[in-house]
Amino acid sequence: MSNVGCYIYEDKVPMSDELLSTCEEFNLNPTTIALSGGEDYELLFTLPLKDYDKVKSSPNFHIIQQF
Repeated sequence: MSNVGCYIYEDKVPMSDELLSTCEEFNLNPTTIALSGGEDYELLFTLPLKDYDKVKSSPNFHIIQQF
């Protein structure tokens, strides 16, 4: 209803080694599992571009889109 959206780039979605090896073992697509699977999750948020420099080098964040 707010007429906003986002793009999610597959190569930017963080995936653990455990996820990748399990998906390989069971012949599953890791992107599908990462985006729709169970109880593990990461929070998605936006911030003003002027604040990007404050978080870009933090090991606690994965930048999935930048304009």
